[in-house]
Amino acid sequence: MVGTVVPRTRTAPTLEDVVEAANTWVFRLATVVLFVMILSIGYEVVMRYLFVKPTLWVTEYSGYALVIATFLAAAQTQRLGRHVTVDIVLVRFPLRVQRALGIISTLFALGFVAVLGWQGWAMASKSLELNRISSTLMETPVFYPQVTIPIGCFLLFLQLLIQLYHYVRPDPRALPTATREGES
Repeated sequence: MVGTVVPRTRTAPTLEDVVEAANTWVFRLATVVLFVMILSIGYEVVMRYLFVKPTLWVTEYSGYALVIATFLAAAQTQRLGRHVTVDIVLVRFPLRVQRALGIISTLFALGFVAVLGWQGWAMASKSLELNRISSTLMETPVFYPQVTIPIGCFLLFLQLLIQLYHYVRPDPRALPTATREGES
């Protein structure tokens, strides 16, 4: 009918939508952390070599920033298929074999990430409980950089579960990137 407005129905976001949004936000945060780290290192170089006045904090905080950025970016990197892979042999197998190997490798990754996240949480919670600080002049509470390990592992675990789901159900997104790009 002319002039009739059809109401749009909104569907609830899926778990995949929520995880994708969280990974995107956390990835942006990791990018900012890396950018600040780069600026800090540049500042340290200038202070050390031009003014002969090195800082006390850049080396320590750059290490923390690297850990934070690495773990916070891992899930989004997995979602985008940007982790380093060796698929020179994999792409030569039939699609069913590729899918089966994808399931197996994802299950191994899930196990590894679960243990890493669990142990990361054990380490961070113990640091919080004992009020551990770094053994440097900065005396930084080490809980803050350590807690990003289980956070990043949790997001990566969820992303791997989504990846496993796509491998198990017939979906072209579950195929390795190299195979998808080569097919028409």
